[in-house]
Amino acid sequence: MDTSVPKQMIDLIRAERQRRALMALQLADENSDLASDVWQFRDEPLVNELCLILLVAVWHQVEREVISLAARVTSDGKQITREQYLGNLDRTEGEWRYKRSRGKVIRKLDLDRFPKWESSIKTLNLLANCYKHDSTKTPGTMLLEHLRLDVTQRCMPLHESSYLRKGLAASVGLPEGAAFCDIAEELLASAATFLVEIQTAAEQTGRLSTWGPVDFGDPGFYAG
Repeated sequence: MDTSVPKQMIDLIRAERQRRALMALQLADENSDLASDVWQFRDEPLVNELCLILLVAVWHQVEREVISLAARVTSDGKQITREQYLGNLDRTEGEWRYKRSRGKVIRKLDLDRFPKWESSIKTLNLLANCYKHDSTKTPGTMLLEHLRLDVTQRCMPLHESSYLRKGLAASVGLPEGAAFCDIAEELLASAATFLVEIQTAAEQTGRLSTWGPVDFGDPGFYAG
């Protein structure tokens, strides 16, 4: 997983957070109540939501790389053609899309044996689902349970909830006052490590194929 672009994005978000925090301090000299409201209800939620949008993208990149890796796992690990790989990729995407068949991909890569699969990677998945599919954008029961938070606690939306942020921070080993930028950075690093771990494990089984050769003269190769 190439983390260079997401890291740069986190740096940009963090710089914007610092800029807005400085503006809040300057405003506090004139009106401390107004400065507090601007930071609490406008600036910090905006920064947090930018981090959430980035984490949704990170989760989808994890999905893409898991699917691509699973499409290369064969019974004997021998090289396959590009056409065979694309066929495997299409089938694996279909299996991943539906919960009832996703287990085939999980078993093929033995994902359940990797601690991060049930910790930080699951956090990414549940966060993305809440952000994309919950009309209120509030933490769902599954996410709260996963983070070992009180499911009866009424929460603000994801980008505004300090309760959720503290739970996320604790889940990645950060202090409860950690900013969302720091949480996003830890989850990104964890995702990258996870992908290296599962690829290394697949290579060690001897069943991870390469694909090729590529016919660069094929007009369909660069179609579009």
